Amino acid sequence: MTIRDERVEAAGVGIHYLRVDPAEHDGGPPVVLLHGGIVDSARLSWGGIIEPLAAELGRPVLAPDLAGYGDSDRPVAAYSTAYHVEVVRGFLDALGLSRVDLCGLSLGGGVALGLALADDRVERLVAIDSFGLGTELSSGRLTWALAQVPLCNRLSLAVLARSRRLARASLGNIVVDPGALPDEVAETLFDLLQREDPGHPFRQWRSAEVTRQGYATSYVPLLPELQQPALFLHGAADEVFPPAWSEQAADLAPDGECVVLDACAHWPPRERPDAVIEHVARFLGEA
Repeated sequence: MTIRDERVEAAGVGIHYLRVDPAEHDGGPPVVLLHGGIVDSARLSWGGIIEPLAAELGRPVLAPDLAGYGDSDRPVAAYSTAYHVEVVRGFLDALGLSRVDLCGLSLGGGVALGLALADDRVERLVAIDSFGLGTELSSGRLTWALAQVPLCNRLSLAVLARSRRLARASLGNIVVDPGALPDEVAETLFDLLQREDPGHPFRQWRSAEVTRQGYATSYVPLLPELQQPALFLHGAADEVFPPAWSEQAADLAPDGECVVLDACAHWPPRERPDAVIEHVARFLGEA
């Protein structure tokens, strides 16, 4: 198996995606992986597990760069969670996918949740350290205040773009030990930081989603209506979104399950890839 780079027009946006097709197909739906925000891409978050996950499941696995991220187009848009939901819906339409399993990380988890609640072609859902499961801001009013001053994000990313060492160290915000990450992860991040204004889509999303009262998008009231079996994976040491969000979500969803990963923060696909492959393959293989 090899990872192929492909491209498709989705909801008027050129979307780049990674694709792996196994030699043997088990007949189950393709799996679509959705990455997170800030400075991220399909390759950065999913590059370490897309091939082994496809091999374990025996299914095609696709990982798009969300609109504005990676090698996808960057249209003039609000980049709200709802906007990403519609573009990903267009991605599924463009590829003619009539059934699919979704797995989303952080922002991508919120996008996956939003789509699962609105589109019955989603058969099973995995949300990893997911946005959309609560309204409490990670750093309270400081999170809101920083959202009002986009220059802070611009300057911090500009500093990281000048130093591989600092770029790697910055991952300490989302992993327990950034020094344990493979070198190719840090290099992929550093490459993304060299792009023109890499934080633009995140700042637009933050402007749409961060309010003085908390995050604007919360699917918690809708979770009892979730039709799909759902696995909520969460790092025990996550300081971005608390593990209690996933625990509550699993209780509210009619067919929900929660797994909390020890020695793991906000980036399980890179910090605990073997555990993510094990739990996702087991859950999706139960269909």
